This record gives sequence, C-alpha cells and structure tokens, in this order.
Amino acid sequence: MRRSSLLMGVAAALAIAALLALMPMPTRAAAHAEAQCFMLQSWTGGWRASADGRSIYLRLNTGQVYQLQLDGSHPMLNYPLAVLHSRTYVDTGICGPLDLQLTVSDGTGARDALIVRKMLLLTPSQVAALPKNVRP
Repeated sequence: MRRSSLLMGVAAALAIAALLALMPMPTRAAAHAEAQCFMLQSWTGGWRASADGRSIYLRLNTGQVYQLQLDGSHPMLNYPLAVLHSRTYVDTGICGPLDLQLTVSDGTGARDALIVRKMLLLTPSQVAALPKNVRP
C-alpha cells in the first residue's frame, strides 16, 4: 500500500512537471518586448507632477508623454525650485518602473528618493485631457 502511494505521488509530480514544461513562461525580455520603451537620452528634462505628488508626467523629445505612478505622495515634486534627477544608467532603454531610479531635490539640498510603481505611455487624447498645470 505504501509503495503504491509513493508511485502515485511520483506520477502526479511528473505529470505536473510535464504540464509546466509545456506552458510558456514569461521572461523579462518578453515583458520588455510588450512594453513601450524609450531611451533615457530622449527625455530632455521636461516634466510636471500631479497636484497630489503621486504621479510625474515626462515629455520626450519625440513628443510622447509618460505617466510615472509613484509609491505614494511626494510633496517636494511641487516645490517651485524642484529638480528631478535620474540616477539611471541604462543603455538598452527604459521599459518599466524598475529601469528608473529617480530623486527629487527642492533646490536647497534636500532630496527625496522616488519609487516608480507603474509607467504608462499616454495617448495624444489622454495628454490633451490632462489639466494644463500638469502637462509637461
């Protein structure tokens, strides 16, 4: 009885392994292929923050606008002398939130690290619908 239970368990494990082997597994490369990517050099520094400091809107030299949704509210983004800094050194492009390492400074030396949770390429109609004060 014990041997048959063991054989059934092994057979079940082999069947599950065979099914998993047939399933396509997502990879980072596949996720990047589906994402809208941009080269960091195409961001010329134009940006605006939402009033609540939870999103940043970047304008690229191609005219595209990305919304970067942050981990929480960062009021420093709305300071009059705020400067957005990128510490990202990526040659292959920015394809997702993990590719960005951003900080904001208030112009007097204080800095705040920003964690990007989601990156969205906005359509022209979505950009047009943004309030004028947040359009980059």
